[in-house]
Amino acid sequence: MFQVQLSSKEDVHRLKDKLRQACNEQGIRLGKEQHKVEAILASMLGARDYNTLLGMAGKSASDIHIQPESIRFNQFISFVERVNVPSTTYGAAAKVIEGVKSAKGVKWVIFAARDGEMNESATSILIVAESGSLLFDQTLLTVERRPRELELVDIFSVLKDRGLLGLTRYIPRRVKETSKRPSSEVADEMVNTALEPVFPDWQGFLSIYSKDLKRYGPGIYADEYWNEFKGHLES
Repeated sequence: MFQVQLSSKEDVHRLKDKLRQACNEQGIRLGKEQHKVEAILASMLGARDYNTLLGMAGKSASDIHIQPESIRFNQFISFVERVNVPSTTYGAAAKVIEGVKSAKGVKWVIFAARDGEMNESATSILIVAESGSLLFDQTLLTVERRPRELELVDIFSVLKDRGLLGLTRYIPRRVKETSKRPSSEVADEMVNTALEPVFPDWQGFLSIYSKDLKRYGPGIYADEYWNEFKGHLES
């Protein structure tokens, strides 16, 4: 991961010229108009447009008041690694845990449920991080049986230990299978769709594993673990 410091509007213009030069050297012709290279640069750096980028130049991070929920994470999903996982659920959970532990500068951990191959549902996970985003959209993780649910609980336990429970989100609907699509395209779609926090309403999160989004009462899931995670955030 690298950082670019833009201390003035002139720095932005110079970076734009370097980007155009690099494109020309690679045989990518952007034409004489400025709008294409300006749009590419703004998107690459996570700004809404080039004028916004110019306005941000020279400001410190503390001067730019943006709510984390409103940020488009273009700069963190420009490189997305699709992580291959074992066909076993415990093996897949171990891979996800490995990714959580290795990720630096985590911004979001997004969960989604899709139709399963051997079960009614399966889990897709995107870790959005400064160190590089990780996409797990081939796991067979589910909550349909207690042993399988506890594998998901294990992932959340590691998220708790790393102080990331407050950054967990989920897509409140069933998603389609994505493993054949480009990973960056899938990641962009996941971060720019409607998301809900996993906590405090963890029952809403677990409802995505039911095709009709049914919310179950106490005793169906491992309530003690989910309530512990909820309480950890509220304490």
